[in-house]
This record gives sequence, structure tokens and C-alpha cells, in this order.
Amino acid sequence: MPGAQSPTKATKFKLHHLRAEEEHESLRITSMMDMMTIILVFLLKTFSTQGDLSATEATLVLPESDNENEAGFVDRLAIGQDQIFFNEDRVMSTMEAQGSDDLVIKPLQVVLEEAVEQQRNIASNIGEEEEELTDRLKIMILLDENHLFSLAKSVVSTAAASGYLSISLAATQNLQKYATGE
Repeated sequence: MPGAQSPTKATKFKLHHLRAEEEHESLRITSMMDMMTIILVFLLKTFSTQGDLSATEATLVLPESDNENEAGFVDRLAIGQDQIFFNEDRVMSTMEAQGSDDLVIKPLQVVLEEAVEQQRNIASNIGEEEEELTDRLKIMILLDENHLFSLAKSVVSTAAASGYLSISLAATQNLQKYATGE
């Protein structure tokens, strides 16, 4: 259009502003959901524990280990400063266990044999072969670092006599000695 004046800056600004108001969108929740998912995963990783050490007795202090392998799910026998627990259930006091003259602690053996028999029944009900039973008959022993070796030996012997095929001793991982070169 010859002779028409071009719009001024003020007119252009008003037109742009009116168009922006028409195109105004509501709050996009998608990016906020992504952010919340990341925060949730971070919190779960921060507060979760690995292996079966999540429910140990509060008075239990584990020795340190430099083994890098993680524990899977197994039966758990925790020997704290005062009490012995099998999978969250109190079995006996540590004084009773230390007072035993036998290598096998009888009250503990009864509890462990019941658990082994239960695992054998489960295996037979689902048709597992005897060779596959090895994966079911695992026990992790969490022993306070201040106990005598004789108690540790008795507990391990009791677990073996009860029918457990794989026995592990738990310890707190200490990988710093390799990082510092000591």
C-alpha cells in the first residue's frame, strides 16, 4: 500500500502484548512431575539400605570388611550385645548361649531346624530339586564385634548342624584402605 504509514513501536508492542495474552497457557505440570520423580528416586536411594542389614538390632556393632560383594536375601541371625534374634524374633540371651558347654547351642538349633524344615517343605511344594535347595538354605550371621570367638564358633556350628548349607558372617564394608593405598 503506497502511502500507508508503518506501525509505530508502541503499536507493535500493544499488538504483541495482546497476542501474548491470548496465547497465555496454564502451568505445565509435566516438567514438575519429572522433577518430583527425580527427587523421589533420590530420596529412596538415600534412605534405603542394601542387603539384609536393614533390620539389625540397635545394640549391634558389626566388624569391618573389605569384601565388595553384596548380600542377597537370606535368613538372618543377629547376635547383639544382650540378645540373639532370628529373623526379627528373639531366641535367647547371649549369656545363655555363652553359658553352653556344647559346641552346638540347643535352643538356637531348635529354631534354626524349624526354619530349615519350612524351607524344605516350600521347596518340595513347588517341585524344586535337592540341588536347588542350596539357594534357600542360606543364613547370614550378624555378630557384634565385641563377642568372643568361642560364641561365633558355636553359632556357626549350630547353623551348620541345623542344616544350613551356606553360612555368611556380616561385616561393615571398609573400602577406604584400598583407596588410600594403606
